[in-house]
Amino acid sequence: MLAVFVVEANSKSKSDFMYINKWLHSNFDIEPEDVVRAVYLDGKGNFNKPSVEKEIGNLKKKYRATSRRDKREVVFFCIDTDDLSRTALAQDNLKELSEIADYCKIRDYELIWFHEVIEQLFLGKRVSRNKKADEARMFVQKEFPNQLPGKFACENYNQCIIGSSNMGLVLSRHFTILHRKVLK
Repeated sequence: MLAVFVVEANSKSKSDFMYINKWLHSNFDIEPEDVVRAVYLDGKGNFNKPSVEKEIGNLKKKYRATSRRDKREVVFFCIDTDDLSRTALAQDNLKELSEIADYCKIRDYELIWFHEVIEQLFLGKRVSRNKKADEARMFVQKEFPNQLPGKFACENYNQCIIGSSNMGLVLSRHFTILHRKVLK
C-alpha cells in the first residue's frame, strides 16, 4: 500500500509528519512493501494548490511503477482544526475545515483532524512556530507506547476535547493494529 500523508508543516521542519510517522509505526503493522510518504502544505490554506495534487500524483505514479503487490493508494489529509469556538477566527477556521473536508470527500481522500493542533495531541501543549521542528525531533527520540487511547479515537471534533483526534479510527481502517489494541 502507498500511504500519502498530506500535512500542514513545511518540508524544512517536517514536524507534523514526524509525530504521525512515529505514532503510525508504534501502533500499526507496517508491511515491508508498504510505502509511507509525506506531502508538505506549508500551511493548510494551501490544501487545494495544483502543486499539492501534482506531488500526490507523482508519488502515485512512482509507486505504481515500482510496486509488485498491493496497489492500494490512500491519501490522508492531516489538518489542525485550530480554534472552532473561542476566538474571532473560529468561524473562518470552521469554514476552512469544511472546505477541506469537502475537498477530501470529492477526491476520496481520508481526513485526519487534530483538535486544535497536532502538538496538543502528542505533547499536551501548543508549541511556538520556531520550536515546532525541535519539539518534534525530541518527541521521536523518546519511546512511545503502542496504544490507541481514546484521545486518538474521537469521531466528531465538535464533541471532543482539545488534544484529541480521529487519527486512530481512520488509520485502523487501512492498517492492522499491533497487538490487537482496542480503540476505546
